[in-house]
Amino acid sequence: AHPLVRAQEGVEGSIGLGNALMLVQRASPFLAAWYFEYHHFSDKVWNGFSVRLPSRLAAALPPGFVHVIDYASFYWPPWTPWGIAQLYRTPRCLLPRARAVHLWETKVWK
Repeated sequence: AHPLVRAQEGVEGSIGLGNALMLVQRASPFLAAWYFEYHHFSDKVWNGFSVRLPSRLAAALPPGFVHVIDYASFYWPPWTPWGIAQLYRTPRCLLPRARAVHLWETKVWK
């Protein structure tokens, strides 16, 4: 078992570590450090706090503390117009490696 499991957002984690699904042990030092950083939160850089900051925090932890899974495990299809169309406008969305599916609801509201 891993103390924390997060999925990459973007191919090879190019965007960061997604925050929509996390598997974490109780009283996680990672979550405590992340929460502390939210004292400086700004909507102007939402992605910076919610996706990029966790990547930096995870990189600073000992190897093996954060188990990072491939983006296709949870963030496929992507939040692009093509990805949203795959989820909501095609009769069959292919999810070959999905363990769960992020529905990107705020992208659909627009």
